Amino acid sequence: MKIQNLDNLMVSASEVKKELPEIMTKQMTKVIVKNNTPVSVIMPYTEYIAMNEGRLEEQKQLSEIGEDMTLVNGVQVKIVAEQGSSFSADDLVIKLYVKMKSSGDYKLHFTYNMCPPSREQTLTIEELTKYYSGELLMF
Repeated sequence: MKIQNLDNLMVSASEVKKELPEIMTKQMTKVIVKNNTPVSVIMPYTEYIAMNEGRLEEQKQLSEIGEDMTLVNGVQVKIVAEQGSSFSADDLVIKLYVKMKSSGDYKLHFTYNMCPPSREQTLTIEELTKYYSGELLMF
């Protein structure tokens, strides 16, 4: 995403108080800068909601899938298994989410990626023996 007119987008922390009425009436997005470092963003509420719709949908899906459990220390977690990761579409991904006490939202705590099991791993020892001797054809 290319940002146009970066100078118009940025406002110093000391100037925010003066420009706030204009920012609010024109529903502008501004990046607040302190010592040439971005520290905060002001944006219209509709843009904020649109930006977070995906996150809200993800939270809704999390509440519907996965396995909830309470650990010995009282922490509630949810374990979700998925297929496909940033490494490979075939990978299996297990994600552990921690349930926040105050909001009830789930926060990603840990992700474990693993390669899928091979077809041979679905066979018993007897079937493997037959497969390697040529008596059993694979799928």
